[in-house]
Amino acid sequence: MFPEYEYRSKIYNIFNFKKPINSRARFHKHVEVGYITDGAIDITIENTVWSLKKGDLYIVFPNLIHKISSASSKGIVVLVDPSFVDSYCQKLLCQYPDKPLLTNDELPCHMKVLFDRIKDFSQNDDVSSQLIIGGYINIIIGEILLKLSTVSRDCESSLVQNIMMYILNNYTGAITLDSLALALGYSKWYISTVISSTFGCNFRTLVNSYRVEMAKNQLYSTNKTIVEIAQECGFKNQSSFNRVFLTMVGITPSKLRQSRKTPIPEPKIYYAN
Repeated sequence: MFPEYEYRSKIYNIFNFKKPINSRARFHKHVEVGYITDGAIDITIENTVWSLKKGDLYIVFPNLIHKISSASSKGIVVLVDPSFVDSYCQKLLCQYPDKPLLTNDELPCHMKVLFDRIKDFSQNDDVSSQLIIGGYINIIIGEILLKLSTVSRDCESSLVQNIMMYILNNYTGAITLDSLALALGYSKWYISTVISSTFGCNFRTLVNSYRVEMAKNQLYSTNKTIVEIAQECGFKNQSSFNRVFLTMVGITPSKLRQSRKTPIPEPKIYYAN
């Protein structure tokens, strides 16, 4: 199955994980940082597997395909929009690390304290706590980038990111492979090949994966009708929306909406709160 686009509306999210993880391959526009407090995990980033143990840290730059597996582990995950760490935004978007992890011995001694503080303050929703968390996140990203060796993304990697950003910005309309190729300045055959080799699917399926993820978020968090959601997410009619949604999610949009207990602001994720 092709990687799943993971949509988040919040500028940053903080999660604890404390159970076995076997996530699907996914990508998102956020920077993802994970700190392992117990056990061990394997994280696959762009087809390379990295192993981490207690005290280690990983970072996934925006729009890189990744998945996590672990039989038993605990840790803290921070996801943050690159625009929130403005000083490092261009580096995060245009480069990637040679090695996307730092071991316990390589981390500054105060890094654990920073994650503990974020975890504590994340229990509160008041403005002061959110401001403090924002400060800690900027320090953590800065400390990590000081330690990492990064290189510029190659042409194909940059093209993949541009493809994803174009779809994200235009998925609500009638976008085509031709319009994508024209916007990015490549032949549609080359772009089609890059999409197939990177995501294991065609252009239309990739676009629909964005649309379905956005629709899931609206089904959970709004009271809009299914027809309204289908139209806002770029589907021509409810029939095609239902068909694509059922194929990708395994249930119909109406069944997903019925399953919700209360509206929630974010779609289901693979970490345990």
